[in-house]
Amino acid sequence: MIKLAADSSPVAKFIRHRRLVADMRLPGVVAAEFQGWVGSCSVRYRLGGAEHADVISSVDEALLVAGMLSAPLAGADSVRVEPATSGQADFRTALEWGRARLGEVGLAKLLAWWSL
Repeated sequence: MIKLAADSSPVAKFIRHRRLVADMRLPGVVAAEFQGWVGSCSVRYRLGGAEHADVISSVDEALLVAGMLSAPLAGADSVRVEPATSGQADFRTALEWGRARLGEVGLAKLLAWWSL
């Protein structure tokens, strides 16, 4: 059994850092190729004619957000994931992002679509 360290330990820092590489592709999503280690990522997208950029705490969570945005129900386009310029995340998880940006009902509908 593997135990993950608490967020305050140095081990947890490395668990949340990954590389953005070419095989991390989602339909309709552009992921910036980056050779260094990446912690938080910026997810940029256009929704309802307005440009948005949210910083998500990790590569995996940012890709989950991008995946949700790429669903037809979301109505977003120009979805892009890239390394964040600041280390401060707006959202820690994709679910936290979904609740804040889509609301409980919108998030539930989007997750139901993905479960089909």
